[in-house]
Amino acid sequence: MSEISAQEVLTYQNKKININHYLFGETPLKEKRNVYLVVLESFIDPRLFKNITYNRTPLAEELTKYLGKQGFSHVISPIYGGSTAQAEFEVLTGIKALAKIDSVDFNTLMGDKISGFVNKLSQNGYHTYATVATSSEYFNSKSAYKSIGIEEIQFLEECADAYVCRAGDEKIFDGDLYDHTIKKIRQLPKNEHYLFYSLGMYGHLPYHRNDAVRPDKIYNSTKDPRIHLISNQFYYRTQALAKYIDEILAIDPHSII
Repeated sequence: MSEISAQEVLTYQNKKININHYLFGETPLKEKRNVYLVVLESFIDPRLFKNITYNRTPLAEELTKYLGKQGFSHVISPIYGGSTAQAEFEVLTGIKALAKIDSVDFNTLMGDKISGFVNKLSQNGYHTYATVATSSEYFNSKSAYKSIGIEEIQFLEECADAYVCRAGDEKIFDGDLYDHTIKKIRQLPKNEHYLFYSLGMYGHLPYHRNDAVRPDKIYNSTKDPRIHLISNQFYYRTQALAKYIDEILAIDPHSII
């Protein structure tokens, strides 16, 4: 077996495979468009639950114009029920998160640059920014984001000047995250190309919602309180997402979202 394994390694070595070329194409980019990347915690579409009916669709009407007839497409997450950073790692690098050393991949990053999607954009002259709706205490975030290639990060739970309304909310509402992000985007130089990454945490268990600000809109045919919480969160979250996309396109109509 060792001879076969050694021969396989030599075969791949002789091919001189450049993973960056296969994942991300040629450098430099021929066309540069600003990239807006949004990752949301537990963005659960309650319409996928079987044998449940609603008084109205939990999807905010404002978002339907961006979804088309097919609705949402779906990807497979590398993680469920914890270790959110594994999903982040895959999105921001384009590389599978394998956690082979009994830890999330974020915890292995010490700040030195790694190959990946974000750093590939940096090599093409992009500036990279992030607004993150948590503090920096999770998953070795500061070092990990630096390795991945994000140059400027705001952890909103640590920003005294952030436009974030926390009154009555356990987690920062997605809409408040977007409002702060738009404020930052408007301040960016007009002559630079950039990626702006936004990480939301609002949908996290136990799906808390400020009822005074976002009252019940969606009722369902079950007695499961989780479905009630998730479906109402989804309505307000999709409404906020639609507003965010509207605002980005008004500022930057040729962007990639």
